[in-house]
Amino acid sequence: MKKIIPIPLAALRPACNPVQFQFDSTDQIDELLENIGQTRALEALSFGIQMRQRGYHMFAAGPSGFGKNYFIRHYLRNVTSKEISPDDWCYVYNFHLPQKPIALQFPPGVGEIFKQQMKELTDHLHYAIPYLFNSREYRSRIEKIELKYKSMEDRYFSKIQKEAKKNALGIVETLGNYEVVPLVNDEQMTEAQLNALSESEIKELKNKMNKIRARLDKIKEDMPVWYKQKHEQLKEIRNDFCNTLVSSLIGPIKEKYTDLKVLSYLRDVQKDIIEFPENFMHKDVSDNEHNIDGPYKNEALLRYEVNVIVSNHKEKHAPIVFERHPNYINLIGQLEGTAQHGVPISDHTLIKPGALHKANGGYLMLEIKKLMNDIHAWNSLKRILLEQKIAIEPLQSQSGSNSTQLQPEPIPLKTKVILLGDRYLYDELGQDDDDFNKLFQVLVDFETTIERSDQHVQQFIRYIARIIKKRKLLPFHRNAVAAIIDNCIRASGNSLKIALQRSSIVEMLEESSYWATVRSQSCVMKEDVDKAESARMYRIDKVRKEYYQDILSEDILIDLENEVVGQINAITVIHLPNFAFGLPTRITASTRAGKQAMIDIQREVNLGGANHSKGVLILSGYLKGRYINTLPFFLSASLVLEQTYGVVDGDSASLAELCALISSITQIPIKQYYAVTGSINQHGAVQAIGNVNEKVEGFFDICQLQGLTGKQGVLIPPSNVKNLMLKQEVVDACKQGHFHLYAVPSVDVALSLLMGKDPDDIHKLCEENLTQFSKIGNNFLPPED
Repeated sequence: MKKIIPIPLAALRPACNPVQFQFDSTDQIDELLENIGQTRALEALSFGIQMRQRGYHMFAAGPSGFGKNYFIRHYLRNVTSKEISPDDWCYVYNFHLPQKPIALQFPPGVGEIFKQQMKELTDHLHYAIPYLFNSREYRSRIEKIELKYKSMEDRYFSKIQKEAKKNALGIVETLGNYEVVPLVNDEQMTEAQLNALSESEIKELKNKMNKIRARLDKIKEDMPVWYKQKHEQLKEIRNDFCNTLVSSLIGPIKEKYTDLKVLSYLRDVQKDIIEFPENFMHKDVSDNEHNIDGPYKNEALLRYEVNVIVSNHKEKHAPIVFERHPNYINLIGQLEGTAQHGVPISDHTLIKPGALHKANGGYLMLEIKKLMNDIHAWNSLKRILLEQKIAIEPLQSQSGSNSTQLQPEPIPLKTKVILLGDRYLYDELGQDDDDFNKLFQVLVDFETTIERSDQHVQQFIRYIARIIKKRKLLPFHRNAVAAIIDNCIRASGNSLKIALQRSSIVEMLEESSYWATVRSQSCVMKEDVDKAESARMYRIDKVRKEYYQDILSEDILIDLENEVVGQINAITVIHLPNFAFGLPTRITASTRAGKQAMIDIQREVNLGGANHSKGVLILSGYLKGRYINTLPFFLSASLVLEQTYGVVDGDSASLAELCALISSITQIPIKQYYAVTGSINQHGAVQAIGNVNEKVEGFFDICQLQGLTGKQGVLIPPSNVKNLMLKQEVVDACKQGHFHLYAVPSVDVALSLLMGKDPDDIHKLCEENLTQFSKIGNNFLPPED
């Protein structure tokens, strides 16, 4: 039997050698890097920004914490510094359709100027119009008209009175009306005097009275016409005076603008002020003479206010907006309002902008996962991007009542939207959402690692040096820098790569600097990096310690010394939100002659995932392909991962399961001081698995806690050797011969290590026993089976 050599020590932790660095500490590094390893993402981002067509918005794909936001914002700052500020946008009152406020566009900063001009106009009018109507010239013109019609009325009435007096009649005014009465010696005739008249006299008196009444009725018919004429003349005078005043005030404002829409609005303002000057009248002019700074406010004056929803006078470049809470209101905007008699009302001054308004003419960044939490926001965003205009549509579901009928004029949209999210979300949306495919045609795919070449290592050092200086941390000694790089290599899961997860890098740098400060050091050393890592592990590994304690107290049974038939140690991985660790798990197999069946107990009780079940089925394929091809297969077998109470998925235990099955069939015991991880194919080749470092260290920890014997070790796939970046104490134990790590390319090599026998002998015995099982089946099963 060929001796199997452990994996070389150099491959267990291929650490970064600080001797190769040309500096003592990072404060000696002058040439710094803002970003690293994102050439593909940079080119895609540049393409997406330059493509101004509708569908070329961007999706920045990469795991959380890899610095997508930081990278994009830094790049956009360079781009926007060369782009002009976008226009201001205001909403104003629509004098023709009040429920549809008008959107006005102004050059950057002019929106606020226009608002101030309109405020100064209304403030001035608030004082000027009352004084205008109290001016001597205005009162004189008004009094002249009043006198004209009063004289006309008096003249007509006097003429009728004279005629009545000739006929011994009088006119008496009663409750706004006129009554004709007979007179005797200029006194009203008494009832006795009236009764003393003859019939002919009474008839003659009635005829005279009817003639006077007819003349009075004619005056009453003519008076509305006179009053109308009087009102029109008074209004014409009022309008003439107001027009002169308003024109003198609004004319200079008009001269400053050439936009036809703005000029049309100003004409409507002028016309409305002239039509309704009473809106500017004080309750009592004298009361306000002592309160110049606080004139009486009339709600009708709101129609002249300008609502500047976007002003770009402060920024000198295109905006970059990152909306952290992209719900409907924050994204699209809102129509605020008040309730009157249970009915919500609003006006143009209560229109509030959303992130799309603020980013108009620039760039809007959104986290897709948060955005999709509000389906109204997500659907509205797609609608707005397709239509290329921002229309605020209130949601009844948010207000809890009938929404306001206000319909602001949509604003044209010219912005680039950049969604931030994981790659799986991009793929998922691409399959199910046609609008998404139309709109987000540019994938900005971020690299999560870089190759561990000398050039990239030097770039990575300049990258972390910039983070150190920007965050004002202590300088890092080159040994500490090497330790940081080692942690990033391990985080990548490949000893030939360096992970680029910016959040983790920043966390390591900050905590290492903290521990150096605690030691009153002026430079961060390797021991500070190691302390930061151990302190972090101590804070988060309570669950792991509890599992370890369960094994030590034998609540979870793990054998590390004996040799047992049909039993083997596999290694599972426990995934927590910010931590993963390996844990040895016992697998047992039971076999007997029986109608062919491979029972996966995990699957039978719904505790096995699809990948785990696939691995078990592969075992059946291996056995059928490897043994007794000339006879029917007659084997009943069951497999179980002992003392697991959650769902187990993945096929990394399939090598261990196959070895346990063969041990059960052959009755050759397995050495329990080994743990096995690896998946297999139907031909017995061992394939790669994930989390190899955590698995090896998990088994090592238990062996160390129970006492290293010099026999213990782990069998891993050869393809996982490149993933090894084990903690130093595992490497030291292997160097001293207290622990071992083997790369097993096939089932044969694994069986040889685990059973201490030549694999040919093991397979021969296995085939003999399976043949015996098949013969038993031929004797007991009906012919049709």
